[in-house]
Amino acid sequence: MWFHGALCLALLLLGSSEADPIVISTTWRPIGTLQTTPTFQVVAHPLLMRDSPIHDALFSNLAKLPAQHIRYVPWLPYPKLGVAALNPPSGKLLCGGLPVAQGWALSLDCGPNNGVINDIIFASYGTPQGTCGSFQRGACHALNSTDIVKAACVGRRGCVINVPTDASTFGDPCFGTLKSLAVAATCSGPGMHTYWNWSYIDDMFLDFWDAIKGNKSEPVINFSTPPNWLFSSTWSYPDNPATVSWSYETGTTCKNLTALGEYYGRVASWYIKGGLHDEYGQYHASGHRLNLTQWEVLNEVAHEHANTKESYTALYDAIVLGMKAALPAGHHVSFTGLAMANIDSTDMLVEWVEYFLDPRNHKPGVPIDTISYHAYPTASFGPDASQYTGFFSYVDEFMGKIDAIEAVRQRLAPRTKVSLNEVGTIADTAIDTPLYWTASAAYFAYFFMSVSMKNISLLGQSQYVGAPGQFPSVSMINWTDGSGTARFWGVHLLLEHFQTPSTRILETLVQAGGIAALAYEYGESGNGVMLLVNTKMATTSVRLPDTPPNASAQVIDSVSGSGPARSVPLDNHVLQLLPYATAVVPISRG
Repeated sequence: MWFHGALCLALLLLGSSEADPIVISTTWRPIGTLQTTPTFQVVAHPLLMRDSPIHDALFSNLAKLPAQHIRYVPWLPYPKLGVAALNPPSGKLLCGGLPVAQGWALSLDCGPNNGVINDIIFASYGTPQGTCGSFQRGACHALNSTDIVKAACVGRRGCVINVPTDASTFGDPCFGTLKSLAVAATCSGPGMHTYWNWSYIDDMFLDFWDAIKGNKSEPVINFSTPPNWLFSSTWSYPDNPATVSWSYETGTTCKNLTALGEYYGRVASWYIKGGLHDEYGQYHASGHRLNLTQWEVLNEVAHEHANTKESYTALYDAIVLGMKAALPAGHHVSFTGLAMANIDSTDMLVEWVEYFLDPRNHKPGVPIDTISYHAYPTASFGPDASQYTGFFSYVDEFMGKIDAIEAVRQRLAPRTKVSLNEVGTIADTAIDTPLYWTASAAYFAYFFMSVSMKNISLLGQSQYVGAPGQFPSVSMINWTDGSGTARFWGVHLLLEHFQTPSTRILETLVQAGGIAALAYEYGESGNGVMLLVNTKMATTSVRLPDTPPNASAQVIDSVSGSGPARSVPLDNHVLQLLPYATAVVPISRG
């Protein structure tokens, strides 16, 4: 008998007395094969930078999670952590990027083969406006700007000018006004100037790659923020790479799809081929030769740059073809598309998937290996722990969205895989409620249980690092010291038990509601585990007759807190599950 209530899994409901432990068992009849690999995502964050006080702890703990296909996303709030060319190529003109704010440094460098700085075309300390090639003085301007910059830079290959926070260098042309410095120069050599800068990006990405053993674990890489100069004639970004900037991304139409594809081709070349040739053919060496095999194209695309399904498909094709053209012979990369947001309705998702999976809407030679979308409960959750039962009802409802998309996939592209690579809970007012973290860990385990037999190849928890000001409630780690939260240890528990090839799913009998359970057998060994989730804010005892004598459960609950799963010996096959607990128990056919 199939249970179509809370889990839509093979659960058989029988009668039970509330005073007695709920009996949960398996018939050992296989009803399917595990389809889903648990994993998680790492989003670029200042706490992952090398000068972060918890950098070492974060990467040490990251190495403890032996997941495959971890999603890595340098995302739009931190442009300097994710965009390798923040300014367009400027030809003969050499600029220090956008106007540089007080307290930061403006750098000019003609490069090793382009002579020395021979003239300053523009210099203004004050409130300059515009971008390289179109700088203009603002209402505030220090009259000595050009003379000071010339004295510091002309005749040198490069120079660095610290933009002062006081009147010591340029005076103070407008007291009380925040000022910046803009400079445009020329060099004596014939070279052209580009603005590729990998310093912050490489540090974080390579630390990530090393921690997860990326050449073997095949992470899914998504440099989700393209250079905004490809979408708009104006753009801005903070000098401080750790400053959140939600305003970087503007414009709705890519001005040059070929240039967009070439940008991503150069990103691929930088990491796969050991370097890149810039827009003028000059070679920049990286020395990186990574086995990068998985790439996702952009993120939550109906919202970032406000794409339509047609415009996103054109962006996808341009990026994929640009990257494929840059790959070395014989190097294969699988591509993931869509990355649709959790707030997109089922009807909208179906419409987009229908369009995107139709090969007639793509250019020749463009693969559609995987599609992805996201899942976060959209209700407002606060510190009241009784609300967290809503996490699990959201999962139940979400199964309808999965089934609707699956029907389209089966019809149009049955070989295309499906990834749910952002699955989390957002309840930023609840971060001081210990039971929130336990319930969020249980939500991911319940989601894993719910999709185990569906065509979901990856289920990725969101996300490794969050902190106040940047979605703290999705964090898998404690942002003060880099240790794990219950969400970290919940993923760790799933990774320990659910990465075995040929894992079979067994018919599971549950005597009453409130506890979700599913049994898994490793191959045909007669041994396996049962995954249990208490979806209620009530302590419940369960009897597990398929557990071997003297068995112990591994449990994430309010007692384990922010530590690893605790080992709980079963008492005559009975286990007590605290509110929102997740447990894995061994089972044996005996």
